[in-house]
Amino acid sequence: MTEIETYIEQIKEAEVWCGKSGDDHISYSGAQIKQLIEAGHIPNELGKWFFENLENQRKQHLAFKELTTKNPHLTQEEIMEFFYPHPFSQEETVCIHRDMANNLMLLRILFMNKELLKPGALDDLPQKFFKGLEANEFGIARLVADPINRMPELLKNSSSSELVTDNVYLIKWECNNSIGDKIRLEYRFRADSKEESDKRVDEFVKRITGRQKKVYEACWMMSNKKSQRIFSCELTELMEMAYPARKAGSYFSTKEKVTFYQDLLDLSETKLIVSKKQTKNQNNRNKEKIDSFILPFVTIHKTTGRIGGKESEKYPNRVSLSVLYNPLYKDEKMYNLGAGIKNTTLELEADEIQLAEWIQIRKSQSMTNPNIKFDRAFLIDLCKLNGTDKKNPTMANKRLLIKLERLKEKGIILGYPKQIKEIVSIKAR
Repeated sequence: MTEIETYIEQIKEAEVWCGKSGDDHISYSGAQIKQLIEAGHIPNELGKWFFENLENQRKQHLAFKELTTKNPHLTQEEIMEFFYPHPFSQEETVCIHRDMANNLMLLRILFMNKELLKPGALDDLPQKFFKGLEANEFGIARLVADPINRMPELLKNSSSSELVTDNVYLIKWECNNSIGDKIRLEYRFRADSKEESDKRVDEFVKRITGRQKKVYEACWMMSNKKSQRIFSCELTELMEMAYPARKAGSYFSTKEKVTFYQDLLDLSETKLIVSKKQTKNQNNRNKEKIDSFILPFVTIHKTTGRIGGKESEKYPNRVSLSVLYNPLYKDEKMYNLGAGIKNTTLELEADEIQLAEWIQIRKSQSMTNPNIKFDRAFLIDLCKLNGTDKKNPTMANKRLLIKLERLKEKGIILGYPKQIKEIVSIKAR
């Protein structure tokens, strides 16, 4: 698809959406646009185009004013020739289509946020959730993102599940990070027997490294969109974020809604605990203390409109939840610093998302290094290709290359080697 064809598709899509707004109209100022950009409602790139276009229009107006002063009797044809000189060059044609597409996209965003254009509505608007992210990214707080990237190592070090109360079991995984902090992953769940609990743990590991990552990232994307760590939304709104590749206008089945809600419940019973050693000088003596940060994946505060038959088939229409909300952590640097995750990450399949997430969090940790080096075995593990690798390493390499190409197509990585060796270097920036 050419650049012009891409803009034409964007124009058609935006025209359809704006057409649904009927006879509604909006008015706005440059100052309001600037505030909406700062608050993260308008992408930086689109905002930059808006002000550049505004400046070009101002210059064109001054040039036309000067022309009419010198030539007060211009014909209609001469006026048209001034504003629309033709024939257009290829570059000018591309720019015209780009401007039309951007203008309609901006109108669409403004219609969606028209309540914010009312007098005084922008006065207390929160700033963009995480600073320094690209327009096509959402952020996951580094306080939890960094230990999440230890999960491949964590999940190799589990203890046996223990019964903590009637039919409720607890499983823990522990490891240390590179600076000696202890990281523990805990999952609490129900089971009728020890045998069933072991089975449930195996199922959980598959979910938390696959489809539940999509659910978790959708929660962070919604949190970024609303600029709030605690938020309320329709269950299907979260589902649409988690599965953006679904055909527009298609409905989620009852089974899909139940599964998605059960994944949310699962995440609410899962938490990371990071224990950091701190050294304080008291009375000229160094004293060591340990600060522990309890980091739940999500916290469900309220559900509304539960519908369904059996208890196991019920799901809410609306949920109120939070992702890592704790005012006590507000002074922690990593609580307010976001690891940038491309929006397109959620377009990936469940068995690809762990690799994509790991790379992007690692990229946020290493801000200057354009390349990330992997042991082949670690990449195979991230992509869940261990079984294939044992039977046919060549096939595992081929499938790994297919997954890396998918990440490149989504803009998550910029390059990768055409042959898989023991050390694999991936270009992340």
